[in-house]
Amino acid sequence: MAGGNKILVVSSYRSGFVLNDVDILSLVYPTRFLHLTSIRSNPVRFCLGVFNLIWRLSRTDLVYVFFADFNAFLTILLARLFRCKIILFVGGYETAALPELNYGGRLQAATGSRLKISLRLAHRVLAFSDFSRREIIELVPGLKVDVLAPGIDTEKFSPLGEKEKIVVTVGNATRDSYLLKGLLLFARCAGELKNYRFVIIGKYELPIFNLLRKAAPELIFTGQLTSDQVLSWMQKARVYCQLSVRESFGIACAEAMSCGCVPVVTRAGALPDVTGDTGFIAEQNDPEQITHLINKARRSRKGRVARERIIGNYSNKIRQTRLLNLIYELYENNHRR
Repeated sequence: MAGGNKILVVSSYRSGFVLNDVDILSLVYPTRFLHLTSIRSNPVRFCLGVFNLIWRLSRTDLVYVFFADFNAFLTILLARLFRCKIILFVGGYETAALPELNYGGRLQAATGSRLKISLRLAHRVLAFSDFSRREIIELVPGLKVDVLAPGIDTEKFSPLGEKEKIVVTVGNATRDSYLLKGLLLFARCAGELKNYRFVIIGKYELPIFNLLRKAAPELIFTGQLTSDQVLSWMQKARVYCQLSVRESFGIACAEAMSCGCVPVVTRAGALPDVTGDTGFIAEQNDPEQITHLINKARRSRKGRVARERIIGNYSNKIRQTRLLNLIYELYENNHRR
């Protein structure tokens, strides 16, 4: 058993998803988490973080890096110098290139080149979904990429009581995000279905708030919420919509399904794989068609099977088993590139 091996988790983001993996690894291995601040946000803290990183790499066997940004690139280069094993988890933003929405890590040539180098230097590359895996392999043909879907806390995200006449979506109603997350499309559907409450969970900016309210005056904006507040809405909602232009997985959709919501999604990225046949998939970004699907969803009884799908495929327990098996396999294989 490799319990004596030390793992360093490095990320620019102190997100629940990252910290959940830290907790999983800590069950078996001595594990430390290093939050490496962006050089743009705080140059002094970034420099101090790099010195801390170097010191910790000298005492580490394996580095687990989230996500493939500049900090990850720097971490991987330094980890190679210290002959550490490297696992790189790639999200969705890094491999995206949507110039019409000014979204994606590959919009700049330098960023794309850095991503390819990081992918080649890592000993193992992980992706959220088959969709993300295919995008990575298009960048570096022949690269071995493992799919490790996010783990959903199915005990916390669980049904509670009777469902109400609520349709909910998660996404920031901001200039940079509202089109990407399909919120204008969501608002247009809300304008057609007057007898249901349509709720947008996430931050909002006043100009986008006003734009969406023109399409649906009764649209509810919650603002940014805590995880428990999001849970409360998902437990009450009958239908969850994810009308995104692109999704590398769709964690909010999976959490809502775990709460017994019936999903209505677009064919964007991994969303059809997450929902399977437990929801309704729009063939095109057509408000009339999606309104029809929402009507079907609110009359259906697919909430139970939607939850069963998440439990059977995307629970925290499943991610824990797969992640620990992958780490053990990497430790057992002493070959270094």
